[in-house]
Amino acid sequence: MELKPDTWAIYSETSRITKDHSGHLLALSAIFFLPLSCFYAIYISLSFKLLNHFYYNQNQSINPLFLYLLYSIVAMFFSVCGVSSITYSVFHAFYGTQFLGITPSPYFIGISSVVLVVLPMLCVVMYLQVRWILVPAVVVLESCWGLEALRRSASLIKGMKKVALILLLFFGLMEGIALWSIPVMNINLLMGSQNGTGRTTFDWDIVLGIVGKSLLLMIYLLYNTVANTVLYILCKGIIHHEDNKCVNNYVSLPLDDNV
Repeated sequence: MELKPDTWAIYSETSRITKDHSGHLLALSAIFFLPLSCFYAIYISLSFKLLNHFYYNQNQSINPLFLYLLYSIVAMFFSVCGVSSITYSVFHAFYGTQFLGITPSPYFIGISSVVLVVLPMLCVVMYLQVRWILVPAVVVLESCWGLEALRRSASLIKGMKKVALILLLFFGLMEGIALWSIPVMNINLLMGSQNGTGRTTFDWDIVLGIVGKSLLLMIYLLYNTVANTVLYILCKGIIHHEDNKCVNNYVSLPLDDNV
C-alpha cells in the first residue's frame, strides 16, 4: 500500500509511539532533556544578572563568557545524547523491533542551530531548515555526516516540504512560547538573599517555576524529536515504494515480437 503521509499522519504516528512507549521515552527525556531544560532556565536567570554585574563590577569572580562556555558544553552533551537515543528508540518502535537501549550513536554529531540575524535571511533559513530537517535522523540511523547527511536529507524530503514546513512552524511556535515563558529571575532569589537580620532567605516559588517550565520544555523536545524521526521513516518509505514501482514497471514492459 502506497504511503501518502500528511501532517495528520505525522501527528498520529507521533502520538501512537509516544503513548505506546511512554515509559521508555519519558525515561530518556528525564535523563537527557530535563537536565537540558533546567540548565537553560538557570542559565537565562544567571546570565542577565552576571552580565549586568560584569559592567559595573569588574572584580566579580564569575565571568559571563565562562558561564556561556560551560552552558554550551553541557547543552551540547545532553542534546546530542537525548536526540540520538530517542531517535534510535522511535525508529525501532515504528517497526516493532527491539530497542537498542539508551546508548547514543558514536557517529552522531551536534548540529548547530541557525540563528536569525536579519529579517531578509528568514526565507533562506526556513528553506534550509525544511531541506535539512531530517539531518539528525539521517546522522543517527544511516551513520553519515557532513555534506553527505545534508544531501541525503534534501533528497528524502522532496515531495514532503509542505509537511516539514508545518512541523517547523508548529514546533517553532511551541518552543518560542516555552522559552519566552521562562522569566528572568533574580539571582538573589536563586542563590539566597540577605534579609534585615543577616539570615539567608530562599524563595521556593522560583524553584517550582523552573521545574515546571523545564518539564514543559522537556515534553516539547521529546515530541519534536519523535515527529522528525517519524517524518524520516515515512519519507524513506515513499522513496522505497517509488523505487520498487519503477523496477516493477521496467520489468513488466511489454515486448513487441515484431520488432
